[in-house]
Amino acid sequence: VSDGKQCALLVPTTILAMQHYNTVLRRFGDMPLTVKLLNRFVSKREQEKTIAGLKSGRVDMVVGTHRLISKDVEFKDLGLIIIDEEQEHTYKSEMNPRYHAREVAIWRGAREKAAVILGSATPSLNTMFLAKAGVYDYMELRQRHNRMRMPEVTLADMKVDIVSISSRNMDSTTLINMTISCKDIGHFNSILSRLRNIKDVIRATRVVGTSV
Repeated sequence: VSDGKQCALLVPTTILAMQHYNTVLRRFGDMPLTVKLLNRFVSKREQEKTIAGLKSGRVDMVVGTHRLISKDVEFKDLGLIIIDEEQEHTYKSEMNPRYHAREVAIWRGAREKAAVILGSATPSLNTMFLAKAGVYDYMELRQRHNRMRMPEVTLADMKVDIVSISSRNMDSTTLINMTISCKDIGHFNSILSRLRNIKDVIRATRVVGTSV
């Protein structure tokens, strides 16, 4: 932005767009930076002002959902596209014309000669493969913001870790033991809620033991 370039931060949901928009304002509020929000919660009139500002160069940075990659959104000099949570399935359009917002953003970055950052703590297999193969530059952040503790990750080999198999669920001894020892019932419910939303992950749907 200090070189006159513009930045677009693409996020998968409108709620996350609001969160990131407020975070950017909080962290860069003292800088001569014009930041705008673009999603379906923004009025049509404000959207038109933001789009006009991006085209003229008055808007330096925009945060939003797939609305950012719409045909009518033009930039004067786009320099960077950040795709947050690039693995999210919500980037895929469920209506015609069907498209993947991540792939469109990558294509648009190439067309406008802008750098593209695919950000994720749990990248998609496709993105990780391309990074490991050298197609993408791979950058690993070894420290979290404010030096927060890195999350602990446990891998369970389901070939030897399966307790039972049914038409509805597959139970893992590792996950069951973790939930039994979990003292925070809110955190426990959060774990199950997340796992139930991930189709490719083995999930335990029943509580085992009385110490939870």
